[in-house]
Amino acid sequence: MPTIFKQGLFYALVAVIVVIAVFPFYYAIITSLKPGSSLFDISYWPKVVTLGTDYCRAAAFC
Repeated sequence: MPTIFKQGLFYALVAVIVVIAVFPFYYAIITSLKPGSSLFDISYWPKVVTLGTDYCRAAAFC
């Protein structure tokens, strides 16, 4: 039983570390997809997704 507990604790710790490591990248991508007027609204899921002029110029399809 102690081995299962240690293993579960280990995987829980790994999951927490992964979430902490990945969150800044997720937040940067979500923020880059927001329109300029909603940049300062704190939300972790965008209400409106836009591919602004920066994405159009980078992809060369606008």
